[in-house]
Amino acid sequence: MLFAMRSWCSFYFQARRSRSRFIWSLVGLGSVILISQTQAGVFSLPHLVNPGQFAIGFEPGFVMTGGAAMDINLKYTHGISESNNLTGIVGTGGGARQFRIGGSFSFDLFPDLVNQPGFGIAIQSLFVQLAGMTGSLETTAIPYVHKSFNTIYGVVEPFLAVPMGLVLFDGFYRNLSTVVVGSLFEYNEHIRSVFEFGVTLNHTQTYLSGGIVYYH
Repeated sequence: MLFAMRSWCSFYFQARRSRSRFIWSLVGLGSVILISQTQAGVFSLPHLVNPGQFAIGFEPGFVMTGGAAMDINLKYTHGISESNNLTGIVGTGGGARQFRIGGSFSFDLFPDLVNQPGFGIAIQSLFVQLAGMTGSLETTAIPYVHKSFNTIYGVVEPFLAVPMGLVLFDGFYRNLSTVVVGSLFEYNEHIRSVFEFGVTLNHTQTYLSGGIVYYH
């Protein structure tokens, strides 16, 4: 009888431990799915800043999936060379993704010329504070293609980009990918506006964003 009671107690506590591990595994998986619903804003990356000059951009956005939310980013871009820019990013937002800080480095592999579009790639890394949780690290490669056109309304520079990468959180990771279409619109040599639309492909969010960039 005593042996039977001991066996039953051992089975009961093992079952409880297994159940607890299963529940915490689901919680961890749910957290990763939540935080991996991210966006990778392209904004003014395709338009290079001349060496020694800088640009300051203000980028509000509206997340349309995974719970509607607004966010705002401030971006400072410095011209390193004829084909490289360095950008610093700081911002905040509602929903799951709140404070974020990081940067990107752009490589303009083929310049935008009369007879060819421009093509390049940027490497971006962001630390993002999550609502009620610890932070995540989002690292993405952003290949892009762009082309400037002179119109009666000024210079228009449409672009297509496909940000892709990983988000890391508490020992978990998720693949990220988005398709982004947008354009820059020149008002004068110092001011351009930006509009873009990102569509989720894998563990990201569909979003609309725009903003204004001052070049100096």
